[in-house]
This record gives sequence, C-alpha cells and structure tokens, in this order.
Amino acid sequence: MTRANMSEPDTLRIPVDVLSDIEAIADATERSRSYIIVRAGGIGYMNGNGSPRKSTR
Repeated sequence: MTRANMSEPDTLRIPVDVLSDIEAIADATERSRSYIIVRAGGIGYMNGNGSPRKSTR
C-alpha cells in the first residue's frame, strides 16, 4: 500500500524581515523553516485569515 502525498512543493516570495523572523523561530525551536511556515499558514487559515470559513470566536 502506498502512502498518499500530503504536500506539494511551491515557490513563495517572503520579505527579508519576515524570513529573518522565521529563521529565528526555526533556530530557537530546532525546526526547519518549512515547518514554521506550514504551521504559521495553518494557524492563519484556522483563524479565518484569508479563508472562506470565518472564525466563530
């Protein structure tokens, strides 16, 4: 049985100051930049920022 591909590569332009913050968080948490970006994007999505679903809070 093969495992479904749960992600897809993409290119993203990030302002250097934001990237610097992402790198600092990644270093402090010993995680990759990709991990931090995916988690931050998920939090924004779940909070209704840019999502068709709005937060109920």
